[in-house]
Amino acid sequence: MALSAKDYLDGPYSTLFKERIRTRYELQQKFGVGKPAIDFNLPDQSNKRVSLSQFKGKLVLLDFWYNGCPSCASVFNAMSAVKAHFKNNANVVFLNISVDQTKSRWQQGISLYKISDDVNVFTEGKGERHPVITTYGINGYPSQFLIDQQSRYVSYAPPRPELDNGKALIALMERVLSAKK
Repeated sequence: MALSAKDYLDGPYSTLFKERIRTRYELQQKFGVGKPAIDFNLPDQSNKRVSLSQFKGKLVLLDFWYNGCPSCASVFNAMSAVKAHFKNNANVVFLNISVDQTKSRWQQGISLYKISDDVNVFTEGKGERHPVITTYGINGYPSQFLIDQQSRYVSYAPPRPELDNGKALIALMERVLSAKK
């Protein structure tokens, strides 16, 4: 008989292991496949408000990042293959949420990481204290979510593009785009 995450949490296992299982269980409950995506409203570079809900009908790759994050730089670099693949697909949106403390640092990062063609929003200088960060349970960067055309979560940890030049992420995104609605 297979044990569930709840069985592990209730069993006599190490505290660290229990905490990891608890975190994974909570993420699955909140961001599991098919769960409705949590909306937010943040300013873009021109101070226009952007909400996740305005992209309903499109596949959204949501990326939480900050300027100076080495892993974020690696992911953005590897994302070039993914973005090139979907370049002419109006049904795919790359939405980046920066937790930089200042607008100028955020804007420098957009230029540095060559992501100006994406939709870029900012946590208004609140950084990790912004409600969108706590609501999404972000505790490391980069953190990505894939959200389908009906604004439901596909994955709270999609394949990392730097591991295979984006091939697994492209395949997942293509599957979601081709799935029956």
